[in-house]
Amino acid sequence: MKVLITTAIITLTTMLTSVAEYDERELLAACITLEAVSEGELGMKAVLNVIHNRSIERKLSYTDVVLEPYQFSCFNDGVDILFAKHLAGSQWEVALNLVDILLSGYLLDITNGANHYHTTNITAPYWSDPNKEVFRFRRHVFFKL
Repeated sequence: MKVLITTAIITLTTMLTSVAEYDERELLAACITLEAVSEGELGMKAVLNVIHNRSIERKLSYTDVVLEPYQFSCFNDGVDILFAKHLAGSQWEVALNLVDILLSGYLLDITNGANHYHTTNITAPYWSDPNKEVFRFRRHVFFKL
């Protein structure tokens, strides 16, 4: 048990150390890119809406929301902004633009207040409740729980 806790602390410390090198704008762009770049601008916008909605509900900064352990699978093993930029290609500027709109207070919520989502490529998580589904876009299903 002691080894498991120590490993978890080392992993979290490593993850948080690597994040300190980046600003919130790039961190958010990396998150929406890694979570939904294959879904295009609307898919990335929907993920950003979830981040915003959680920030309001939980009274947390955007950075705190995306770095909560096991909330955004793209960061489960740490943060890699350079990989996100490479993966996004030309969509990186789209992601940054969406983040800029969010940070300026003008991002419209297309998810009807969703605070959770998952991809259809996985077995539905325990919290996935079809009665709470509020939005669906391509391979992502959004919920207000």
